Amino acid sequence: MRVATDRGEPGGAPAQVLAGPQSTITGRERLDAFRRGLAAHCIELAEGDMLIGDFTQESGERAMDELLARPRLPSALFAADNPMALGALRRIRWPGCRSLEISPSPASMTPPGSRCPIRR
Repeated sequence: MRVATDRGEPGGAPAQVLAGPQSTITGRERLDAFRRGLAAHCIELAEGDMLIGDFTQESGERAMDELLARPRLPSALFAADNPMALGALRRIRWPGCRSLEISPSPASMTPPGSRCPIRR
């Protein structure tokens, strides 16, 4: 969690969180942990900086589609679980433009633990 909350670029678009369903204990606990990590850096998570998924790849894909449609890309995206992170990554076209750092990453991600460019 600390790695995710330490990311971001000064003056850039804020980091976004793809949280799990808030009707579940796991979803609430992970979002609370992310908020605590941000608070340690005097950063507050605004409602517009949060997307809610359902711990599936499909919800990660929908979230990334929404983010890519916005005028400014986020400086970072924290997904509350691996399937949502993988879904979000599936929507990114690799060659070119801005980068998203994936760290730490499961072995099933390509490339593992590296910067992956984002293109609209």
